[in-house]
Amino acid sequence: MLLLSFYGELGIIKHQIIKKIPQIAQISQIYEVCRADLVAKEMRPVRVAIQKEYQFYQSFQLWQSIRCKNDPKIMC
Repeated sequence: MLLLSFYGELGIIKHQIIKKIPQIAQISQIYEVCRADLVAKEMRPVRVAIQKEYQFYQSFQLWQSIRCKNDPKIMC
């Protein structure tokens, strides 16, 4: 009798776990979305810095090419 009661409890627990699986999957999906959003927010300053550095490099190259054209003494 005790054994049947134990198996009955296991069945109830198993049913509760199976019932919770969609909720667990949904929580996992929400976590992944939040994590991806956090990573994107953390990487934004890095992307902006790289973009600004590239813009500076382009403007420096433009300045150097104009300078070389305007001053024949400078060897470029």
